[in-house]
Order: sequence, then structure tokens, then C-alpha cells
Amino acid sequence: MVDLKNSNENLYKKVFWIILALMLFMMVYQSCDYGMNWDEPLSKTYGDYVLKFYLSFGKDRSLESDPNGAVRAMVFYGAFVEVIASIINKFSSRDPYDNHHLVTAIFGFIGVLFCGLTAKVLSGWRAAIISACFLFATPVYFANSMHNSKDIPFAVGTIASLYFIIVFLKEWPKINHSVCSCLAIAIAVTIGIRAGGIILIAYLGLFFLAKNLYSFFQGEYTSKQELLKQITKGIFPLGIISLASYIISLLFWPYALLNPVNAPTKALGFLSNINAFDSYNLFEGRWIHRWEIPWYYIPKWIIVTTPLFISLAPILLVVLLVLKKKIAKEQMLFSAMLLFAFVFPIFFIVIKKSNVYDGWRHMYFVYPPLVVVCALIWENLLSINKIQAQLVLSIVLLILFLEPFFFMLSNHPNEQFYFSPLIGGINGAFKNYEIDYYGTSLRGAIEWLATNSKAPKFVNKIRVNSLYGENVVAKYYISKYSKLVYVESQEEADYLLLLPAFAKHNHEILFNWPPQNTVYQIMVDNVPIVAILKNINNDSLVTQLKPENKDVTPAYFIDLSLKLFQAQDYANVVVAAEKALSLDPNNATAYNNICSAFNSLLLFEEAVEAGKKAFELKPDFDLAKNNYQYALSKINEEVDVKIKVQNYIKLSSAFYNDGNSEQTINFANKALKYEPNNALVYNNLCLAYIQSKEIDKAIEAAEKALKLDPNSETAKKNLVLAKSQKL
Repeated sequence: MVDLKNSNENLYKKVFWIILALMLFMMVYQSCDYGMNWDEPLSKTYGDYVLKFYLSFGKDRSLESDPNGAVRAMVFYGAFVEVIASIINKFSSRDPYDNHHLVTAIFGFIGVLFCGLTAKVLSGWRAAIISACFLFATPVYFANSMHNSKDIPFAVGTIASLYFIIVFLKEWPKINHSVCSCLAIAIAVTIGIRAGGIILIAYLGLFFLAKNLYSFFQGEYTSKQELLKQITKGIFPLGIISLASYIISLLFWPYALLNPVNAPTKALGFLSNINAFDSYNLFEGRWIHRWEIPWYYIPKWIIVTTPLFISLAPILLVVLLVLKKKIAKEQMLFSAMLLFAFVFPIFFIVIKKSNVYDGWRHMYFVYPPLVVVCALIWENLLSINKIQAQLVLSIVLLILFLEPFFFMLSNHPNEQFYFSPLIGGINGAFKNYEIDYYGTSLRGAIEWLATNSKAPKFVNKIRVNSLYGENVVAKYYISKYSKLVYVESQEEADYLLLLPAFAKHNHEILFNWPPQNTVYQIMVDNVPIVAILKNINNDSLVTQLKPENKDVTPAYFIDLSLKLFQAQDYANVVVAAEKALSLDPNNATAYNNICSAFNSLLLFEEAVEAGKKAFELKPDFDLAKNNYQYALSKINEEVDVKIKVQNYIKLSSAFYNDGNSEQTINFANKALKYEPNNALVYNNLCLAYIQSKEIDKAIEAAEKALKLDPNSETAKKNLVLAKSQKL
């Protein structure tokens, strides 16, 4: 039978380069359509600082004095991508973040290229086409290639380094100096993006040893002495490659350039200390803290966010074994190396119990090696010497490829919200997994507002507030439109931008979606990724605390407490929830809402007390459990006294306005515990005591307020009012 694959190898080569050219065009052309993520402003600032450092020949150290600690912490990362973007921005009038996306997109394309080339050196040009198309048609990879300047370039550096490692080992014992140089540069660039790239040096040594052992057992070496000789022979070139790669990486990493000996260990130490950050993730329908993350968190995320042509590959491998399809031993060896590069980092973080969050974006670097292995499995299946089998498999592969590809076409530029059909796509993921944890959809929401909204009467601009994430992203895109203005206070806003990820602060939002007063939602396959809300007047919510209908149920006040939480009026959340408790003393949801509100007010002792009651009343209430555990984790943290006092005063005032003098006095006294000379609190106490008919205490409180602030007109009026009540 004619071997169609070999006879068409030249054709496959031409097709590969034509497809790659089209991919490059698509990625570059579309790169300006994507919104920035939370991290990009930091990355841009870091790149600008590093460029100043280089242009001043190391004299400009202004980064070290930046007031933003997050910016200063960027020194533990390389700046290879950021500096390229900063250089382009110096000579370009385009939007600086569009330039940033352009650079990242080119890196994403290079990853597709090396994914294809790696498959090519192992199984030919058809495998190269399959491998490149697999990576390109992975929506999570494609979309992140447009804005994620850390995780994607690091993944690209990893697969490029693995490619040159494989080429180096295939040619061994011959030493190709061009390959050695390219390998050193690839590893250097990877380290120059993230210190973890140093692992590639370990891979080089380990895989070199594995290749020589393979050669020995295959009879290529006649004796153990020759094996030892070959291994010894490799020490020098491997040492040179390793040393050269680290030295070159210093050019892309100023911190390491100034601290070449200690920088790697300090950087890796900094990254490992990320455990101090309590990530809070929606996973399998539950909100979990970092100490609750299951061992399979990363593997599960990979399965549910990658196309079926990847997730079904292990099953196809079993089919290959059953069919006893012969696979070249050397291909199996290098596939094992690529699988190791996929499995080992995941195994390491599982054993170390690392703090992982935001899906698996920090682990994207393990994906291209997996893609190559899966492409090789498909390639071997397609090489079965049965035309009918080849035809059926080709049709199946085309169908599996078109599923994510059509998703990408219909949901541009929101491709990264792809979820596998194994869980029902994004519809199955909604309320079970976090969707837009990176805030990239805010750009589209703001563009809709600029086109479709009108400013209220007597107001020149439409006031917008973002309820979740880094407001610098919303501010940036809002500043592009003269009719829009960003306001820091939600109460002042005409419209609110709400991501489903905000549910980590109020879980009920997801289960009552869409929020009240939603005017527009950006959808991905009929699933909302961001909502635009017409702002509710907060005063109207507060008036609902005293309904005209006296036959209200606990559910009325529970619902009101959620609306107040959405409006960030946490003091009145407590008021509303306590009203629910007055009607139903064993209402676990009311206690949970009080706990959540106290957490938001940074009053963790009160939060623990409320959370404990909720959990005791309903032990299987996951939301209450999470809020309670969060409060427990924060209870020993030092909170600014001024913030505590301010929030106790808010609570005291909220209860006074509701006519609850007992709680007014309770929270006023808590404020005085921290600031015993606060005249404002004594004024509030005076009014509360008047409300509760405790006139002597009211007079005493007013006199203390006046003593602390003799010029206070409020204290004078309160004292007169209190004394008049005694007559």
C-alpha cells in the first residue's frame, strides 16, 4: 500500500508554512481587540522603569522608590517582554496596551511555531500541522496570547527550549554549535521572563542522561565505559550552555544583573511565599480558600478548559496499544521527556501544596509539551495502513478541531472563557468555575456604555464605577470617552460594572443572577461574563428597612440585605439581617449575611461570632462555612484602629436611623473602646439614650462631647435637647 504520508511530505511542509503565515496574520491583526487584564498596568510600569534603567546604563533606580509595593515586587520577574513593549511605545502613537498585546501575540505565535517544529522533528510535517493547529485552536492559549505577558511568553520559552534540547540530543554525539547557541538563548529568554525557567537547565541534564542510557540499552554504545565516556564528554557543552543561558538572561533581568548570585534563590523564595496570600476560588461549585484546594485542582482545570482533541488523547493512546501500532522507540523516548515536562511541575505543586489560583494560568507552560504528545498520538493513528480508518479518524479529528474553532469565531474577543463539552461548555461552568477572573471583559462593557447610554439630566458625564477588581483597568478605558467618567464611590455612579467573580465577596449574587437593574450583559454562548447595572439609589434601599406592609417575612429582609450588600452599604446589611433574625431567630442565612458584612467592614471578631452561629445552625451551609473560616483566618490580623472606629460609627448610625437604640449604644461603646475621646461618638450616644428614654445618660454623653469639643454646635444642641427631655 502506498504510504500517503511520506509521499506527500513536501506538500505537508508547504501547507504547514502557509497555515503558520495565516495564523501569524490573524494573531497580529486581532491583538488590538482585547481588553487589558489586572496585571498589565503593573507590567507596563515595570517595563518603563527597566527601560530607563538600561538607557541610563544602570544609574536610574527609580523603581526601588516606587510607592506601589506591587510594582517594586516585579523585580523578581524578568522584563524581556515588557521592555520590548516599552521600546515600541516610545516610537508608536498607538494605544500602549495595544502594543503590549501585539508583542504578546507575536510570542504566542512563536509558541505555535515551536509546537509544530517539535512535532516535526519527531514525526514529520503532518504531525507539525496537527500540533500547531492544536495549540492555535486552544481558546485559552489563543486569548491569553493577546494580553498575558508573563504566562504565555514563559510557556513559549519552555517549548522553544524543549525543541532545541530534543534537536541537540537527536544529533548527539555530534555537537551542532548553532543548536547549542539557540538552546542557550531560548533558556536565557525563559529565565528572563520568570526565574522558574532555571528548571530547563535541570531538564537538559536529566534528558541528556536519559538519552545516553537509551543509546546504551539500544546497543549504540558497546560498553559501560563508552557510556561513561559519552556522559563525561557532555559535561563541558552542557555546562557552557547552562552558564551561557544564565549569563544572557541577566541582560533581560536587571535585579539579577545587579545580584547575579542571590537573585534566583530570592526570586524563587518570593514566589514560594505567595502562600501568604489567601486565594479564594470558585471550583466545582464551591468557594474554597487556599487551604481547601484539592490536589487535582490543576489537572481538573486543564481537562475542563482544553478541547476534546487533547482530553481524548489518552483514550486514543490506549487504542494505539490495543492495535499494537508500532511507534518508533526514539519518538517514544522524546515523547516521555515531553510528558515529564508536563507532569513534573504539576506533581511538584501538588506535593508542595502550592497556593494556586485564577484557574491554571500560572501553569500554562506545561501545556505546549502536552499538545505535542497529543499531536503525535493522533499522527500515529492517522498512519494506520487502512484508508477507511484514516478517513474516519480524519473526519473525527476535523469535527473535534472545529468545535473550539467555531467557539473562537463566534465569541471573539472572549475566547478565553472556553470550557470543554465534557462539562457542558461555559454553560456548565457558570456558577461552578470562575469565568473572568482577569477583568478582560470590562473593555467591552465600557465600549457598550459609551455607545448606548445617556447621561442623567443636569449631569454632564455618565458616572461609572466598577464593583470588582483593579479599578485602574476600568479607569483607563473610561478615560478614552469624553462622555464617561470614573467615580470612586458607588453611591455617585450612574452605572455599575459587575463581574460574576464579585461573587467571592457575596456568593448569593451568582445564584440570583442577573442582578437587579441590569441593563446589559456581555454574553459568551448565552452565559454572562459582565453585567452593566443602572445604579440603585441607596437611600431608596434604606427606606425599605421600614416597610409600610407590616406583614413582611424574614425573606424580605434577607433579600434586602443582599441588595444592600451589592450596594456596599455593609452597615445596613447588618441592620436588615438583624430584622430578619427578629422574625426568625434561627435563620442561618441572616447570620451568614451579617458575617459577610462584618468581614467587609474588617470587624473580624463580630464576623466570627455571626459566622459561628450560622455554621452551628446549618453545618452543611458551604457559604457560611467559607465566610466563617475567612473571618477566623483574619481575626488575628492587625486592622487600622481608625478603620475600626469609622465602621463602628457607621453601624451605630445605621441602627440609630432604624430606631434600634440598643445596638446604636452597643456599637458606639465599641468605638469608644478604641477612641475614648471621640466627641462624635458621644454625640451619637446622647441621641441614642434620648431615643431609649435614658435621659441622665444622654445628658452625661452630651456633656462629655462638649468637654472634648467645646466649640461643637452639635454637642450644644444635643445637650439642650437632652435636658429638655427631663422637664
